[in-house]
Amino acid sequence: MAVPQTALILGASSMLGRALALEYAALGWRIVLCGRDVEELKRCAADLAIRTSAAVDTISVDLTDGPSIDKCAVEILTKGLPRVTIFVAGAIDGAAEAPYDPVIMRNLHTINYMGVAHLVGALLPALKAASGSTIAFISSVAGDRGRRSNFVYGAAKAALNTYCQGLRALLPPNAVSILTVKLGYLDTRMAYGLAPSRLMCSPGYAAKVIRRSIERRRMVVYVPWFWHWICLVVRVIPERLFIRLPIP
Repeated sequence: MAVPQTALILGASSMLGRALALEYAALGWRIVLCGRDVEELKRCAADLAIRTSAAVDTISVDLTDGPSIDKCAVEILTKGLPRVTIFVAGAIDGAAEAPYDPVIMRNLHTINYMGVAHLVGALLPALKAASGSTIAFISSVAGDRGRRSNFVYGAAKAALNTYCQGLRALLPPNAVSILTVKLGYLDTRMAYGLAPSRLMCSPGYAAKVIRRSIERRRMVVYVPWFWHWICLVVRVIPERLFIRLPIP
């Protein structure tokens, strides 16, 4: 049975994870921060508690380690399923080298898709019996079409998108709402130089859009909104033409 007014953020030490935690903490929700770096999670929890006086808890998990994922699932179930769970965790490091490096390739797929699916699978029996909760998955516009610079990363996100579609079909519509967030570029140090500033948005803006989309029980949302139209155009370009375009 879902615990009311509790939000679990997996990948909570990222800039988007912090912004989402702050968004819900400001509303008086109890927050559970989940991630791999335990010390960083503690710092995030202390900062959040000072800023908002919210009740904050932490759970450690390494999405590349099966036993760690299983332990995390047990902790979540012990505390009770949150009303909102948001999977922010992801990796893009080494995307350009991934086609040539099986270690990087495996890491990208494990963190962006396989580890997430492992954790959700461990929670599925409880989710089927839940009512009124939401799981949001932070995917990427990179999953809409394979591009030469990051197609391994994009393939992992495309797999996540398909997984979300399957979950929506599997779970009763009145039980758990599944939201796929197709995120464009966030204005962070990691994204510096990757795209023009007009194509970016701040983590705070993205967090507000995601929260509103969860409240409206939407299925898919592009953030920022204009990526919906950009990706629509990109998807309809014939592949013979697309692979010749100067798109990295």
